[in-house]
Amino acid sequence: MFLKTGPVWDFKERCVWFEIQLHDDVVLCRIDSSCFLSSLGTLGAGYASPVTCRRAFERDRERILAVARAQANAGHLEAMAGNLRKFVWIRDRHFASIAN
Repeated sequence: MFLKTGPVWDFKERCVWFEIQLHDDVVLCRIDSSCFLSSLGTLGAGYASPVTCRRAFERDRERILAVARAQANAGHLEAMAGNLRKFVWIRDRHFASIAN
């Protein structure tokens, strides 16, 4: 997956993909819709739609980027079939370590 812009909603996987700059590399990152509901409080909705997730991403951009950088710096990269690039998969537990 190559992103020229971001964040990008993945309809099949129900997640948001985005990239961060880390040193001389560009790191691919993923947040699932369920994480938006539980850790990012997606507008109090019971359903994480593409629109609500993008709004939550913009609202909490700095917090999300801090989590992504921390995971990438720690080398927590994952692979998935069909995805040529390794990526940081941001989950609920990662937000516990970053203050609001």
